Amino acid sequence: MKMKKWIAVILCLTIAAALCPTAAAAGDYSSARNGVAVVAVVLELDGQMMLHSYGSGFFVDSDDDEVEYLVTNHHVVSDHLTMGSGEGQNVELDDGTVVSVRSRLLVFFDEDDYVEAKVVDSNDVDDLALVKISRPTDERKYLTLCPPTDEMQGQSAYAIGFPDAAESVGASSQWGVNDVSITSGSISRLVDETGTLTPLVQTDAVISPGNSGGPLVNANGEVLGVNTKGITTIYDSSSREVFYAVNVSEVIAMLQKNAVTFKLAGKSGLLDAVPSWVWIAAGAVTVVAAVAAVALVLRKKGGKKGGKKAAGLVLVGTAGELAGRRYPLSGVQLMAGRDTSQCTVLYPKDHPGVSFHHCCLWAENGSAYIRDVGSTFGTYVNGSRLAPGENRPLSPGAAISLGSSDETFTLTQEGGV
Repeated sequence: MKMKKWIAVILCLTIAAALCPTAAAAGDYSSARNGVAVVAVVLELDGQMMLHSYGSGFFVDSDDDEVEYLVTNHHVVSDHLTMGSGEGQNVELDDGTVVSVRSRLLVFFDEDDYVEAKVVDSNDVDDLALVKISRPTDERKYLTLCPPTDEMQGQSAYAIGFPDAAESVGASSQWGVNDVSITSGSISRLVDETGTLTPLVQTDAVISPGNSGGPLVNANGEVLGVNTKGITTIYDSSSREVFYAVNVSEVIAMLQKNAVTFKLAGKSGLLDAVPSWVWIAAGAVTVVAAVAAVALVLRKKGGKKGGKKAAGLVLVGTAGELAGRRYPLSGVQLMAGRDTSQCTVLYPKDHPGVSFHHCCLWAENGSAYIRDVGSTFGTYVNGSRLAPGENRPLSPGAAISLGSSDETFTLTQEGGV
């Protein structure tokens, strides 16, 4: 291999190192237990604590080594919300006695290790809730999110949680990481719930009471959905039970709404493996310098052979808020959305129809690609909606719409449109 080729390769590896944040390598499904905790509603009754209900939850925020946001089911926290979300209340019993009652939401890491928590957001239709603990912790890790696609049908799935937790605080709770229960099955199909149209993942992995709010993960331990319920269907003398998890695409929408950073699973490869909205200033500077150096090496090499440099690809706004703006695809990802710190294709913070992190685009080996990163209202290429997490190749002239045709861009060769 000639020296200039070696230089180009080394610089490309520098790009990879600069783009990829330090994070634990993807493990198998059992590694997801390190992100799961018990979410419990506890009643403080005249100074005495008693367990009212519990479920599971998993941490999602990927900003730091410590975590503080976790996702669970709405029905896990609904009684806490109904009972005043921590506000003390006087309740009259059947015999006329008035007692003081206060609901507390606690997240348990082990039998005697817990923190107070509050509900940040909740949606009873989708049966999802976002919970924030009172202090960040390193006792659990965040889990990576992986929106499922139809191509995953038949692949392995694992329901994780605490279905056998104790019935009272102070008993032998067994709520530690090593007490997590894992049941195995497969992805049966992706469906929309009748009436609510909530997207669900149907599975035959058993979901038991107490598992509610825990993650349904794939073989890599990446979250496909949030365990929510089982339904028994009776056929004559036999019965069949199926289980459902809320599609993680709904979790992504809730996290975007509340500006909570999360990690989205990518496919193998330099750009695909990069969490789409993770950019470190120093790394970005290194990338710019490395890309420029690689371009210089390749340009000089082409010049010696009398070759002609290929025209670059440019994303051009053709309708909506960013009409007339031009964004070159210069070897790094373009993130589109409303996040002022991480989006190059930047919309106003209150712009309707565009998510906090909506989609990303990049050029690789002379071709362009786009990925929806879990937007609420969808990303469209020539009128066709992308599945969350799908990587789709783009051709010059492709029309790309965010949310609707009101916000449209065209991919063109440099100098076009």
